[in-house]
Amino acid sequence: MRINIVVPVHNEAKVLEPNVRSMIEQLQQIPDIDWELMIVENGSRDDTLAIAQKISDEFQQVQCLSLNNANYGIALKEGFLASKGDVIVNFDIDYWDVEFLEIASHVMTVKYDIIIASKNLLLSKDRRGWLRKIASYTFRMILFFLFGLRVSDTHGIKAWRNSEKLRNYFKQSVATHHTYDTEVIVRAMHDHCEVLEVPAEVLETRETDHHILKRVPQTLKELWDMFKRLKLEHAS
Repeated sequence: MRINIVVPVHNEAKVLEPNVRSMIEQLQQIPDIDWELMIVENGSRDDTLAIAQKISDEFQQVQCLSLNNANYGIALKEGFLASKGDVIVNFDIDYWDVEFLEIASHVMTVKYDIIIASKNLLLSKDRRGWLRKIASYTFRMILFFLFGLRVSDTHGIKAWRNSEKLRNYFKQSVATHHTYDTEVIVRAMHDHCEVLEVPAEVLETRETDHHILKRVPQTLKELWDMFKRLKLEHAS
C-alpha cells in the first residue's frame, strides 16, 4: 500500500527541518509501507520554502509543493489532489503520529473511507488549554446541529482513502482556511461513506489560546456559508 503524507506549512522555518527529519526517521522504521511525504508550503514570508526544497533534494521520498496563497485549506486541497497513493494522511508540522499512519494503512486494506484521530473520545488524551477544549466542544455541537454530524472531531490528523468518490469531495469542497477538511467529511458522511474514529493524544507545542479567539468569527462564518451552500446543492 502506498501512503501519501500531506503536511501544509506556513512560516515554519524555525521548526520545519528538525520536525520533518524526526518524522522521516520514524517513517523509515515502518516495514512494508511505501510512503511519500509532500510538504505544501503556502505563502510563507520566511525561509520555509528554501528549507522544504533542501529537504526534498536530500530525500527521494519527499516532495515540495509551493503555493502563493497563505491558506491552510488550499494547501490541504492541492496536496490531496496531487497525491497518487492508495491512502492519504494529513499531518501538521507540530502534530503528527506515525503510529496512527501505520494502523490506518492496515485498517484501510479491509474497511473504511476516512479514519479520524479524535482528541474528543473518552480514551483520548487532550492536554491542550481549557480555551481550546471549549472551542472544540462548541465546534462539535455546531456541526451536530447544522449538519447532523455525529463524529466527535473533524480537525487534526486524518487518513483518507484515495478513491474516486473521495477525490470528488476533495474537488467539490471549498478550500476555506479553517473548515475545508470538515466540509469533505460532511459530504462523505452524507453520502454514507464509512468513517472510523480512534483516540488521539494532543499536546500543545506553542502558545495558541490568543490566536483561537481571532479565528472564531471567521470559522463561524465559514460554517454558516458551508451550511447555506450544501443546503442549496441539496435543494437543486
